[in-house]
Amino acid sequence: MINYVTGPEAAEDVVKEIEPMGLRAIAIKADVNNEAQVEAMVCPGY
Repeated sequence: MINYVTGPEAAEDVVKEIEPMGLRAIAIKADVNNEAQVEAMVCPGY
């Protein structure tokens, strides 16, 4: 999980670097200073 607040393009670039290693990755926008956003990031649909 690649977290970002701004710069989704950079986060997607990191995902693209990770995936060829045979790993799964996803970029998720969330401000870790915001508890609700963190909960939504780690527990989607909660």
